[in-house]
Formats: sequence, structure tokens, C-alpha cells
Amino acid sequence: MRHLLQGPAAAQNFYQTAVSCMDTAWKPLITGAGMEFRSPKVSLAAGCDSDGMRGFAGQYCSKTETLYVPLSTLSPKKDSAEVIFNLAVLAHEYGHHVQHLIGTLGEMYKQARAVGEQSEPGLELSRRMELQAQCLSGMFVGSIVDTGGRFTTADYQVIANGNWDAVSPRDHGSPEHYGSWWDHGYRLNKIGECNNWLSPASDVS
Repeated sequence: MRHLLQGPAAAQNFYQTAVSCMDTAWKPLITGAGMEFRSPKVSLAAGCDSDGMRGFAGQYCSKTETLYVPLSTLSPKKDSAEVIFNLAVLAHEYGHHVQHLIGTLGEMYKQARAVGEQSEPGLELSRRMELQAQCLSGMFVGSIVDTGGRFTTADYQVIANGNWDAVSPRDHGSPEHYGSWWDHGYRLNKIGECNNWLSPASDVS
């Protein structure tokens, strides 16, 4: 991933290479727990349904097990800081794939439908899911920084010191928590630390 070029073919190759790295990290953990692992597909299209991206940079579709990273929002750049942000978004969507594989995603939607997806309990379930994906994203970025490759702590600081976009705080979490859960995963890099289903509601607002 040292030389990033513009265009659909280069972008597809870039993101597919990144997903292969994530596969390498996650496959032994999932199969080791006795569950089936499947690598997600990658698409440069703008979303998996008629609603499109709804303002989000990336999207995961569990029906087709596809990560959507449209060029309009996540075109690979040469600048390391921009590249690592794109990877953080991709890793967030990959986190949803992990949730799907282990059954968390399906159970969350089941419970949310039972209480009402737009009710406060339903929205809290959505926030927990999204903030957990943020934590898993932070874990991935933490695993590739200062390891001899192109990414360093300086690139991490660009994300850590930036303002997370409050696209949909009611179901994704506040900008503060969106950033703090990502940083939590980055710094601690342990799966158990991303289990925010046990966290108090005040930590997932």
C-alpha cells in the first residue's frame, strides 16, 4: 500500500489488500471460537440499498457480506493521514462484518425491532453496535502503526486530534464517544475491551 494511485482499479486493489490484512488478523480468532469465517466482498458502489450512503463515508451490507467504500467519499490518496483515515473507516465497516459473523449484528437487529428501532432502547442498541465497530477499527489501526511500514504515531495523531463527524449521533453515538471508543481500541488493542454491551448507558450516548 506504499504507492496509492487514483482510479477505480487502483482503489479496488488498495481496499482489497487492506481487507486481506484484516482477514489474516480475524480469521484465526473467529475459527478458533468454533465459528465459520468468510471474507467480505468490497464494492466501490454507493451503498447496498435504495437509501444510498445516507451521508456516511462507508457502509456494510450483511445480506451480501459486502463493504461499500465509494470513490466519492473514500478515494485513496497519497497523503498518509488521509490514507489512514480511509483505512479506519474501512476497518469500522469490517468490524460490522465481524459482528455479523459472530451473530452480534443479527441479535442486535432482532432486539431493536422488538423494542422499536427508533425508540430510545432501540437507538441505544444501535449506538452500542456502532461504537463497538469504532473500537474494533481502532484496534486495527493500532496494529499497523509504528510497525516498520508507512504509518506512524503522527498519522494516528491526525485522527485522534480530529473532529469525528456527527452524521447521526442518535444511532451512532456522540462525536466524543465516537472518537473515544476508537481511541480505546487503538490504545488497548484487546477484543474484550471493545465489549461495550456491558458498559453503562452514559458511555454509549
